[in-house]
Amino acid sequence: MKLIVDHRETERLPLLREYIKQDNSKFIKDLSIQQMPTGDYGTEDMMVGFEYKKDDFLDSVIDGRLDKQLKELSDAYDYPYLILGFDGLTSLMYNFYPFNARAIRGKLTSIVARQHITVHYCGAYFAETICDIVDKHYDGRKKSKEYSPIRNTRRKALKRGITTNEIKLDIVSRLPRIGSDRAEKLLESFNWSVQSIANAEIEDLIAVDGIGKKLAEQIKEVLQ
Repeated sequence: MKLIVDHRETERLPLLREYIKQDNSKFIKDLSIQQMPTGDYGTEDMMVGFEYKKDDFLDSVIDGRLDKQLKELSDAYDYPYLILGFDGLTSLMYNFYPFNARAIRGKLTSIVARQHITVHYCGAYFAETICDIVDKHYDGRKKSKEYSPIRNTRRKALKRGITTNEIKLDIVSRLPRIGSDRAEKLLESFNWSVQSIANAEIEDLIAVDGIGKKLAEQIKEVLQ
């Protein structure tokens, strides 16, 4: 299998070539440089991931560029990934003080919950991260019919045998401090409507078992 790399992404080609040359990837055995319509890296039938560096990430959030690019990514590919070129959320927050930590965390959660895009941090392990994502994707598909990155649309989900409610449960469970148990209680309380949860008042959220005022406020902050 070839990893497709956009023709503009030349900076990290040596890293990828060296990593693949050492036979570190189970599925990727070569690179193909192409002009990609959206995204930077991918394969012929799965995901493509944008790779943002720290210096570019917050600027892209502020000027709206990130939302536009991620929408194009989500519309075009079944398995979209956002690959961030730093060590993690803590690294991002310390380097961009005084940006509000909750706002950054909320934005990343929104990318996962609303746009159905999986987020990975790669730091100094760029080649390893790219290849690991691809390997786990294809290895999972071969071994288990239940393996499934977040589905992109209801139509695609149903085609693969995943119910709409399972998608909703996956989305809500990814909110901060929610998890699967609280997610199920929230969805049951709001007639399995993610939109109703997003539009709910604080008092309505608190009425759900296991949701306190502070957690309800966090849910509203993220979903708004």
